[in-house]
Amino acid sequence: MIPQPKRGPQILRTIAEHGPLDIAMLQRMVQPDMPKKNLRKALAVLREKDQIEQVWSLSQSMLYFTPQSPTYRRHMSDVIGSQMVFVMRPQLRRDKWKLHWCEYWIAAIKKQLPHQINIRTSELGKDPFARDELLFSLESDLALRPDFLLTFPRPDESKVTIAFEMENIPKSYRRLFHKFGKYVGWSQLDGLIYLSDLGCLPEMIQPLPQTGIIPKQLKQKRLNDNFFLFSTSLDGGGPTLPRLLNATGQTTSFADWYGCLSTATPTE
Repeated sequence: MIPQPKRGPQILRTIAEHGPLDIAMLQRMVQPDMPKKNLRKALAVLREKDQIEQVWSLSQSMLYFTPQSPTYRRHMSDVIGSQMVFVMRPQLRRDKWKLHWCEYWIAAIKKQLPHQINIRTSELGKDPFARDELLFSLESDLALRPDFLLTFPRPDESKVTIAFEMENIPKSYRRLFHKFGKYVGWSQLDGLIYLSDLGCLPEMIQPLPQTGIIPKQLKQKRLNDNFFLFSTSLDGGGPTLPRLLNATGQTTSFADWYGCLSTATPTE
């Protein structure tokens, strides 16, 4: 029998970089798949070693996270090979639904783009690059406050910047297209990924090509109909994010989308 690799370090790194997480989301993020029974045992071992802590959320699910004292974070950064600042991830007061799914997408994208950088919504106001890309005052305009920004390098060393937003509350056509119009007209972004598990999303985006909301800035013209990318499921179709839609309703994957974004040249 081939010995199975120990999964503890991988689980610990996932919790340190993306926690607090409940066991359901942690199971989605840990690859290859791991039975929930085995995952519970691994969490119990990490808990016994005082490498993780746990707390009940308001929705009565158990959240797992790494201790946040400076001494422990310094120790953890050595153990998992991550910078100390990246290990500081308490954020227990944030909306659990949105927090968990944002971290799921960040982890999934990181596997395809290991050199990408994420700027989370809580960090936008402090980050000069994010403020330049969004081209507005974060304090005064809440219409353009993405859940995170994703940046990664092109072969020519310039940067690609993508905004990510998720919604679990239905929006009217007017509010939705107003938001999309601002992303196009009032930012320097290369694209927007909009996630919602509401069943009406495909019908809501159907008239998008006729609204006049098309990429007007030169850098946004690279993608044409692919400036906007939508997901009608919370998990994007699976760990590799294979089931996404562009503005015309055509199916694509995240890998194909960012590949186009990385290599396409501006068009007039």
